[in-house]
Amino acid sequence: MGLGAHFQVTHTWSKGYDQYGNPTGAVNQAPPTTVSTSLIYDKGRFNADINWDYTSRYTSYCSQCTEVPGWPAITDPFSWVTASVHWRAFEGFEVYVEGRNLTNAIARTYLNGNSLLPWAPGQLVGQSASGVGYGYSAYGRSYVAGVSYRF
Repeated sequence: MGLGAHFQVTHTWSKGYDQYGNPTGAVNQAPPTTVSTSLIYDKGRFNADINWDYTSRYTSYCSQCTEVPGWPAITDPFSWVTASVHWRAFEGFEVYVEGRNLTNAIARTYLNGNSLLPWAPGQLVGQSASGVGYGYSAYGRSYVAGVSYRF
């Protein structure tokens, strides 16, 4: 097949709502822009790819949806790099390695965009919410190696 490249730009234009009907996502602002770019090599028994995903800065919770009225939760831009290498030893049998978050990126969300005020949805009396993916989320690098066989 040879060397190939793939480039994709996606704009997300929808608003989400939390479990209480409060709007989340970009409110009265342009929604985040997401970009995914891949470079792919596939020839014979060997293929490799590297992928870069990016999300621009956006309002993740509206200014009426945080603990401080008038202060929205703003998520900083975030990039994620993944790479993998696959070797097909014979029909149906493959050996692979993959690295995720190779740049060791950290997702950050701040109250009113202030870098001194990390923010995540908390737990209020009578309510339950998870802050996973908000505040200061350090996922770390991860590596996977494996074999697969398809019948």
